[in-house]
Amino acid sequence: MNTVRFFVPFDKLEPEERESFYGSSRIGLCQRPDSEAGKRYIRKRGLDAETIAKFRLGYVPFSLGHALSGRIVIPIFDNYSKLIALSFRPIFDIIVTTEGKWHTAVELRREVNEYVFFDENDKQQRLDMNSVAQIQNPQPKYWHESYAKAEHLFGLNLAIYSIVRDGFVIVCEGQFDVMAMYSQGIKNVVGICGSALCPIQVMLLKRWTDKIVLLMDGDEAGRKATERAKELLDIWNHKGQSLFESAITYLPEDLDPDDYLVRHGSHFMRKSIGEAMLVSGLTYPRKWASS
Repeated sequence: MNTVRFFVPFDKLEPEERESFYGSSRIGLCQRPDSEAGKRYIRKRGLDAETIAKFRLGYVPFSLGHALSGRIVIPIFDNYSKLIALSFRPIFDIIVTTEGKWHTAVELRREVNEYVFFDENDKQQRLDMNSVAQIQNPQPKYWHESYAKAEHLFGLNLAIYSIVRDGFVIVCEGQFDVMAMYSQGIKNVVGICGSALCPIQVMLLKRWTDKIVLLMDGDEAGRKATERAKELLDIWNHKGQSLFESAITYLPEDLDPDDYLVRHGSHFMRKSIGEAMLVSGLTYPRKWASS
């Protein structure tokens, strides 16, 4: 039986602790031979080598026996590239058997009469479906240090040049949405890392552009986030003022942007964004749409 280690989230690390932990996770991903599970997960999410390097991702291998083992480490920087917090994304599920045993399951998939997965030693295991009582997500499923989320945008430090060059910015919700777009060559993109676009975030973008394309998740929560963001942008566009121009790209099938890219590719993503901008009367570089 494998031991599943739960942990109580710490609120915030001291700067020295953060730098030390983050540095170790970078080594864990880039140099340790037992990091293949983390690398496979990142590749499965559609991230290329340039994106991994640019966003400086890390990984905590299972072999370390750490409370945060089996998690991708995503650093969060301000727009001056100063590290302000760490975010953690688990790559495993937890299988509880009918005998009360626990298994850490990486790349879990269901076959005809059994579940197939890799354990924390990266060895393939199989469990008969009748012996599985339940499958859980690790808790917390997604977690990050506390920081002033309303005052920062994920990926802005890397997107500024592309925003100025292309003349507009694409605003997504999640970190992997931003990184998946970046991997597909769409680099004028930032993430709100939550469900609400905030006034300070909007004014941060105003320094670089007045054209904003909203590309939230395709589910109901994402559509509500889009409506709230549009209402916020409209606040600055009343009484004859027009500080921002905006467009909305709605994704089908309840897809997140990264899922949409995996299914349809960057060409259709660019086409969807371009069509939304044209409908809203926004101009965009023709070269961008076809690149």
